[in-house]
Amino acid sequence: MEKNNKLKKRLWIWIPVSLVTIIVLTIISIVIVSYYYTNHKWKPLRQLRNYYDTYELMMEDERYFQEKYPELEQFIFDINIEGTKKYEYIIEGIDYCKTLHSKEYCPHLRNRMIYICGMLEEIYEEKEGQYQVKYKYKTDSLYEDLEWIKTRSEGKYNSTTDGWDIEEFTLKDKEGNKIIAVEVSYVSKERKQMILDYLVEQINQIK
Repeated sequence: MEKNNKLKKRLWIWIPVSLVTIIVLTIISIVIVSYYYTNHKWKPLRQLRNYYDTYELMMEDERYFQEKYPELEQFIFDINIEGTKKYEYIIEGIDYCKTLHSKEYCPHLRNRMIYICGMLEEIYEEKEGQYQVKYKYKTDSLYEDLEWIKTRSEGKYNSTTDGWDIEEFTLKDKEGNKIIAVEVSYVSKERKQMILDYLVEQINQIK
């Protein structure tokens, strides 16, 4: 009986002490992790999207990136497509700016995708028509025998536009190199063809 009482007393002491110890260690761990996180000793990578008001401002960051990583240069040109009321210039990629993690901006995103989003004046099914021109990495291609390949479609098929709500086309050369891609959504058949023709015309002027 006496042994049982001693055991109970020890348990009553041991359990609270153990709980307090666990709580203290947990708090210390949280403080240490928070300290390292706050001081940028370690931070998880994240997907980030930089927006620019103009093509020139976007290219300032791209030139900055190319100086650091010249082997990752992309084939980029500005666009001015009829019927477009607004453009967004975007660079999206993985944020490697450890010292800038508290800010929503990084001037040299890796694994980057550069694209221009154009909002059209026309409305289809009460939706605003738009397109995204997605640029690709430079190749040794001569940009000959260019052909648009439909690479993705989703949503609902529309007989009026002769296509899906969202379609993506990739322009390839005779060697299969990806030159540029464009995604269109809520765009008429005529407008879609005009966008594709315009991009090929621009590329033919550059090459």
